[in-house]
Amino acid sequence: MFSKSILGEKVEEMLKKTYWIVLIFSFVLNLIIACGVNSSEVDQKLIKEWSQTVGLILIPAEYPKNYGTFFVCESETGFAYGITAHHLFLPKVYIDSLNSERKYTTATAYYSDGNASRKMICNISQSFPDYDVVNFYPDSSEIAKNSQFTFTSLKYSDLDSATEIRLLDEVIYFGFPHGLGASFTERRNDPVVRKTVVSLVSSNSNYFWIQSLAGKGSSGSPVYSLRTKKLVGMVLSIFKDRDTDLTKVLRADRIRQLLKR
Repeated sequence: MFSKSILGEKVEEMLKKTYWIVLIFSFVLNLIIACGVNSSEVDQKLIKEWSQTVGLILIPAEYPKNYGTFFVCESETGFAYGITAHHLFLPKVYIDSLNSERKYTTATAYYSDGNASRKMICNISQSFPDYDVVNFYPDSSEIAKNSQFTFTSLKYSDLDSATEIRLLDEVIYFGFPHGLGASFTERRNDPVVRKTVVSLVSSNSNYFWIQSLAGKGSSGSPVYSLRTKKLVGMVLSIFKDRDTDLTKVLRADRIRQLLKR
């Protein structure tokens, strides 16, 4: 049986240990919270930067029949192109045959230049119908008229080429579903931003699927990984069963191939 003095010493020693454990735990918890805040701030900065590369595209330039989203990215040689889905340039009667020679060749692009929205007539540069992707550039007459325009573009290195797409990876994508967020006046474009996860990854496939029902106008939307902070793909279409909230995404390395040509 412990004497009163020995018992008091044991209790005092235990209280000291408990104090230091609580102190250390509190420090670690505050550090985690602080890191979480910083991480959130970084994400908000990235979201703003990524959204500035996104615009609305209407096809064809005269009497538009289709519309979607595009993003601006530099090629391997540093020339900036608009990137979007190839099927947007096809008349509806040919939409199921991506390799059809019948396609529109012009488009009107609305993009943000600083705090304002700008309009520019564009032409197809190259198409990659097997993967449903196309790039385009401003018409030469537009370049002459808008020699001072500025826009934000992704670097070629911002396109993910090696990282494995993982199930349940968190991703975000930007677009103009049903025209939401688009501006046809001097007000800048504000694309809709959505966060979701990767739901299906097929081995040896050029595509993966995300858990989201992308509406009309979302084709061409850039998809970013919150894990790698890189562009991992581009929205193409929703699953044909409209009750299934899955969206098909083209892997970014196929876009890199187009930008190497």
